[in-house]
Amino acid sequence: MAVDSSILTNGSGEGRPLAARLLERWPDIAGDLVARGLGDAVPSDLPEDHYDDNVLPAVVVAGQAVLATIAAGKEPGYASVRAGTTVADRYLVVSVRLDDDSPEASSALMGGRRQRLFRSALEELTSDIVPAMFDGIEGVALLADSGQVQLASDPRWDALATDLTERLEADAYVAVMSGVVPAAVPESVGIAGELARLAMGLKRTPGAYRIDDLLLEYQVTRPSPARDRLIELVEPLYDQEHLLEAVIAHLQNGGSRKAAADGLHLHPNSYLYRLRRVHELTGLDPNSPRDSRMLAAGLLLAGRWGNPLPQ
Repeated sequence: MAVDSSILTNGSGEGRPLAARLLERWPDIAGDLVARGLGDAVPSDLPEDHYDDNVLPAVVVAGQAVLATIAAGKEPGYASVRAGTTVADRYLVVSVRLDDDSPEASSALMGGRRQRLFRSALEELTSDIVPAMFDGIEGVALLADSGQVQLASDPRWDALATDLTERLEADAYVAVMSGVVPAAVPESVGIAGELARLAMGLKRTPGAYRIDDLLLEYQVTRPSPARDRLIELVEPLYDQEHLLEAVIAHLQNGGSRKAAADGLHLHPNSYLYRLRRVHELTGLDPNSPRDSRMLAAGLLLAGRWGNPLPQ
């Protein structure tokens, strides 16, 4: 028996983080599982045609119910039995975000196809049943963490990002948190989702990211008066596109004047004039290491450098 995948796609929550939708929808997923009286099937028992783009196998929905209940801070109980899995002592929380804002990305048809491909990629990582959820743009999965491989040196996650980029035909950003006990899964699902969105917003190379890779960037996105002030400082640049281009080129090229000016096809003197104007308008000197960091943080928070970041 298969379950309509529409309850798991973007339809009712487009634009909201998957973690938030996950916590809200777990009763619907688990309730649908119970109401249909789904059996104890496991993936190897299911014929290939069960993996249709618009319906999900019973065991997959059971796995999503396990994920949703754990992410809601509850015991999965019945759902874990139906999924053929048990609650692990510790988890690897894996979040995926695709850089795809096309209208088709939020459609049920595309979401269903991508769910199937996402599951296939996870099944190649482990022989265990993986509680997972994917809505066509964002996804999250829980893998049992044996602790045998250090997260920073584990090549599986970069390989997963490359694999998903190829399969899903969109740049994939993967964020991984290790050693997560079940009680910490709700918070970790949210953090991992933010890390993946942050890497994408920074226009980093598609790949796998750990919190150590984005410590400073993650911290400056936390709500605080300092964050609000950083945004205010760069407001004078909002309607000065040529100045924004100059300061972003400066930041992206590590302060190299020649590289930045060449990239903008500007004479070096014209480029330096624009940086001086940035200093005059914001009070922040791009050539000062301290001020350049503040400019970078303000522009990132304001969504003027890369995609809008989590607020």
